[in-house]
Amino acid sequence: MDGKRFLRLAGAVAVVAGMTVGAAPAVAGTAACTGAWSIEPTPSPGEIYSVLLDVAAVSSTDAWAVGFRAYFDQNEQYAVSPIVEHWNGSAWSLTNRPSEQGQLGSIRAFAADDIWAVGHSGLESLDFRPLVMHYDGSKWSHMPHPDVPLGYAFGIDGTPGDLWMAGTMIGTFDTFLANYEGGSWTLVDHPSPRTDYASFGAVAYAAADDVWVTGSYLNRKGVFAPVVERYDGYGWSVVPAPSLGTLGTSLQDVAITTTGRALAVGNYQRSDGTSRPFSMRWAGGGWTVIRAAEGGPSTSFGSVTAGPAGTWAVGTEAQLDGSSPQALTERLVSGRWEVVPAGQAPGDNYLLGVSQTNGGELWAVGFHRTDLEFTLVEHRC
Repeated sequence: MDGKRFLRLAGAVAVVAGMTVGAAPAVAGTAACTGAWSIEPTPSPGEIYSVLLDVAAVSSTDAWAVGFRAYFDQNEQYAVSPIVEHWNGSAWSLTNRPSEQGQLGSIRAFAADDIWAVGHSGLESLDFRPLVMHYDGSKWSHMPHPDVPLGYAFGIDGTPGDLWMAGTMIGTFDTFLANYEGGSWTLVDHPSPRTDYASFGAVAYAAADDVWVTGSYLNRKGVFAPVVERYDGYGWSVVPAPSLGTLGTSLQDVAITTTGRALAVGNYQRSDGTSRPFSMRWAGGGWTVIRAAEGGPSTSFGSVTAGPAGTWAVGTEAQLDGSSPQALTERLVSGRWEVVPAGQAPGDNYLLGVSQTNGGELWAVGFHRTDLEFTLVEHRC
């Protein structure tokens, strides 16, 4: 499972009041399987911007993506609401979505009639509440959420009878973990970092006694450092993680490889202000850092998936010459990351989430920006 983070958008999504409303640029698409990444046309319902944060693929004819849109309401006030889009094997379409303010940032599909999505309701941070939605094969419904007064959920994973959710509480900026069994959520004690700011960004479920969460916290030096915790069936404990870069390291996602090992991705900041992709794989007694393939001078991983199609990471590659940032896809081959050309829509391209089917088809989602910001979906089979 590949839980996707809202924090990746800080600095990537700029909301500019007074923008002219425009239509999405034409994006070429194909449903044919060519072995290469191709862009699929998708709805972009936001007047200001539309962003997809996560994707979950059930089969070649059934995939879901979630995110948010920004628009002006009937009173001409700025508003943000969740969006849910569905792939039926031939086209992406909008589905009925929550009517409240907020966004959905992580989605997990167990079957065509058992899909979960989490995020937050509310427009301003002081109004944020965890938002939990479930699809039963015919409709999306609100579900109970953990007893968190103020906060947002960043990741969800598990099994139909044993779900884990991770997130951050507003005000204290402390992390929370919740377990769903028997129809209700229970907050679970864990060793949250003692800091002014900490956030969990992803959950990866290997087994009932092997669950991982990753994120970042602000350390004593005032830079971000990775945080990793692991559940062994009895309780949660901190797993020390390496950090690179003089200006900090952030973890954005974690997945379980086909060998049952956790693999986390993110980025680290260098002294010149540029970023580089960061990834590490659990080796049983510690972490092995895996260097990313050479790319642009400022590059980052946003999400990772592992399965029949192999292990893939997606993100963004930027140059320093003012040219548009480009979508980035890399595949792990024999312990090394290799760049695989991604599709590029008009303007700036950002990939934030990736998933694959049991048959090995890959989907990646995010947004592309010209005058406004529009949903972006890429497919590889």
